[in-house]
Amino acid sequence: MPKNNMMFISHRGNLIGKNKFHENHLTAIKNVIETGYTVEVDLWSKDNFFYLGHDRPENLVEYDFLKLYSNKLFIHCKNDEALFKLKNDTDFEFFTHTEDQFTLSSKNTILLNPFTKTNHRDCILMMPEMSNYDLNEILKFKGIISDNIKFYENHYNSFRKQRTIYQ
Repeated sequence: MPKNNMMFISHRGNLIGKNKFHENHLTAIKNVIETGYTVEVDLWSKDNFFYLGHDRPENLVEYDFLKLYSNKLFIHCKNDEALFKLKNDTDFEFFTHTEDQFTLSSKNTILLNPFTKTNHRDCILMMPEMSNYDLNEILKFKGIISDNIKFYENHYNSFRKQRTIYQ
């Protein structure tokens, strides 16, 4: 999952900004995974089917798709049915939250709300572009989830390159 010691997680399949027309769509998710990223997706379960979608169940997704890419998905369970369907499947990393300061995933990853300040960096900062952290602080977290993940990865790589030059 980590790229260059930091986890860069695409928010709903976005790489270079929010795109409501393709986020949480299977094609976008698959393309982003194939470029090497992990993807945070919004998962619903309704009438014994799984769906992707932020505000409501929109895009039907087969369990086999989720299972195939389980090591590259970070699943945000949007309703209790999705949460309880995944709770015993150790292949998935999933979580649920609303406005919590911190959220603990099924694999003990701590996710940090962008509006929460902490000195701890062993967590994944959600939506850093909404936070009050400066770029240097953001790049010290264990990972980030963002619509602009390419931006953060590029800055992280530049930062690492500069540190290597001056050492």
